[in-house]
Amino acid sequence: MLAVTSALERTVRLFGDRVAIKDDERNITWADTFNRVSRAASVLRSRGVSPGSRYGILARNNFRLAELIYAGYWMGAV
Repeated sequence: MLAVTSALERTVRLFGDRVAIKDDERNITWADTFNRVSRAASVLRSRGVSPGSRYGILARNNFRLAELIYAGYWMGAV
């Protein structure tokens, strides 16, 4: 079974330059998604979210929402 972090790492190795998220604002590659998700996880951690913590997201349906969802999975939050 793959964890989100290892699944993203594998996807970046295989398809890093391919588009991962298409949005009205921009297209984001898997490599950029990986970097943005890891940074978002760090921000959540600095705001007190820890593994097993619950957190909520209030956002428009865009690439930032996807990043925050992945960031929570990345760090083990619910």
